Amino acid sequence: MAGSNGSIDPSNVAVASGLGEVTVLLAALLAEARSDTIEVGVSDAYGREIVLDQFPVAGAKRVLAYRTGNGFDAFNAVTSPGSLLLPANEARLGLIVVNTGANAVILYLADQPRKGAVAVWLAAGGGSWDGRLGNVLWSGNVYAVAQTGATTLVGGEL
Repeated sequence: MAGSNGSIDPSNVAVASGLGEVTVLLAALLAEARSDTIEVGVSDAYGREIVLDQFPVAGAKRVLAYRTGNGFDAFNAVTSPGSLLLPANEARLGLIVVNTGANAVILYLADQPRKGAVAVWLAAGGGSWDGRLGNVLWSGNVYAVAQTGATTLVGGEL
C-alpha cells in the first residue's frame, strides 16, 4: 500500500512479510500434524500388511491389514443359559451383530451371561449393535441370550 507521498509504506511491507512467514509456518505445522495421521483399512487381498504413504493426502498414511474376519449368517441364539456368540479377541477392529430373528435377544459383554454384566438388548427383526460402547470397541466375549424363544443372529468381526 502506498504511503501519503506515493511511496511504499515500510510498515505495510513488514506486515505482508510477516503474513508470508506465518503462512509458511502454518503449512509446516499442518504437514507435521498430518504425518501422524494413520487410517487403518482391512482386506482379504493378497497385498497385505502394506503402508500407503501420502494417502489420501500428503502427510497421511494408510495401513492395510490382512483380515479374513470371523462371521456367522445364521447363529441360533437360545434362551437361558445362552450361547457364546464371539470369544474375546484383543485384535478385533470392528464388529456387527444383527438380530434377524423373531425374538429379542440380550448380548452380555462378559465371561458368561450374568446379572450385573454390561448388556445390549437387540429388538427382533433388525435390531443391531456395532460393537461399540461410546467410542470404544468391545474386544471381549459376547454371549447371546434369546428372550422369549430362539432367534437368529447375523454378523461378524474383523
